[in-house]
Amino acid sequence: MSIKDLFHPKWKHSDWHVRKMAIKNIKDQATLAEIALTDKSDNLREYALDKLSDDTFLIQVIKDADDIDTKKIAIDKIADEGLLEIFARGDDNVEIRLAAISCLTNESIIADIAQHDIDKNVRRFALGKLTDDTTIADIAMHDKDASIKKIAMRMVKDEELLAPMLLVDIAKNATDSDIRADVVKKLEDEKVLLDIALSDPSMTVRTVAIEKISDETMLVELVKKAIDEEVRESVVNKLSDENALANIVMTDQSEEVKWAALEKVNSEVLLAEIAKNDSDWRVWQSTTGKLKNEMLICDIALHALYPGSRFAAVKRLSDKTMLARVARSSNDEQVRLFAVKKML
Repeated sequence: MSIKDLFHPKWKHSDWHVRKMAIKNIKDQATLAEIALTDKSDNLREYALDKLSDDTFLIQVIKDADDIDTKKIAIDKIADEGLLEIFARGDDNVEIRLAAISCLTNESIIADIAQHDIDKNVRRFALGKLTDDTTIADIAMHDKDASIKKIAMRMVKDEELLAPMLLVDIAKNATDSDIRADVVKKLEDEKVLLDIALSDPSMTVRTVAIEKISDETMLVELVKKAIDEEVRESVVNKLSDENALANIVMTDQSEEVKWAALEKVNSEVLLAEIAKNDSDWRVWQSTTGKLKNEMLICDIALHALYPGSRFAAVKRLSDKTMLARVARSSNDEQVRLFAVKKML
């Protein structure tokens, strides 16, 4: 026995037997948490952890313990689904996320993790806990990982759900592009159609998939992600959301796609925004030529990023009050002089 043992509580005694007897009688949760985190003996740390029941101190152990096994034991003792969900979704350590998922019983939470977690190992583990055929079938059709899709497909018991899954498999994997195109015509799931529109090697198959997509959000995503200029132009022809079309005008690198989108923008506010930000002189002329609202034209003359657009706007102005405003307020001397000349 060390002299220090005389001044320390028995759970800090140098003899592990004494510490064990002391732990046996301890009920204070804070003390048990400290022992679970600091005792030199693996067995005694686990012994103290077994006696812990307060979630606050179990969370402390999960956050502060040095070894993963102690963390996992603490996770296993938590019954609160809300706390388990936090660790299942947000912990940096995959092993902790898996341990938390293994304790979860709420299938909607497990399903969401199985469908959306960024780590395929976590998704695969969560999938193994699912029982709802509809959710499993959704994963079989939409997961990015081929191995997870195969596992999910084997898990589906409902034959009615298997049929569309088999169609998707043929649509994506059949060697003959004509067969793929024929099967794509039968598909209704727009997420699957989006994937095919982005990835199929055949332009014919991609076009068939695009024709079946009606969701504007999906179409916008397709324009953003599609490498093929022809695909993007085809999608633009289907879009009706003018905000999305205006954004395409200002961001797409293809002239054909830009002009196809610009032709469908009629909102003067959006046309003015395009005129203020686009670098193409033909776009300035086209957009300012469509504008009738002199306040919007004046705003372009004052705030457009490129001089050519500012001059194009002044050229369209006829209201002398607006011209005077440009002559007074523009930061561009040449634009001010041009506005003055128009007033004379």
